[in-house]
Parts: sequence; C-alpha cells; structure tokens
Amino acid sequence: MATLSEKYINPFTDEDNLKHYRDLKNSLDTAFEEGLKKGREQGVEQGIKGLLKLGKLSDQEIADVFSVEVEVVRRVRKEIESGE
Repeated sequence: MATLSEKYINPFTDEDNLKHYRDLKNSLDTAFEEGLKKGREQGVEQGIKGLLKLGKLSDQEIADVFSVEVEVVRRVRKEIESGE
C-alpha cells in the first residue's frame, strides 16, 4: 500500500489517477492536433486569397502552389466575390 509520501512523490501510483492522466493527455493531444490542422488550413486559405487578389495566377497554378485541389481555390474565390 502506498504511503502518503509515495503518493505525493508519484501521483500515478493509483490506477485511477493514471487513467485520468492518460485520458486528459489524450484529450489535450487530440485538441492540439486539431488546432494545428485548422491553423494550417487557415494559413493555406489566406495564402490563396492573397494570390487571388494579385490576379496573376490561374486557379490551377494557385492550387499547385498550395498542393490543394482546384475546387478549394474556386471555393475561396467565391468567398471573396461574395464578400465573406
């Protein structure tokens, strides 16, 4: 049986504490990964908007620059044209 000092030094001596820690860590890791993905998508979208506003590249060329489907560029173009 763990003594009070052991639990203070190592809070994961209890299986429930370890389970809670792992659950929390997995939740935080998932949230972090989702945040990174969303941030990357927003960055690509901002880059596409910038190139579209320059008006010097075709939709296909912009898609090639960002390694996305041309439909993504067309969607962003529609957003710009509709004022979103």
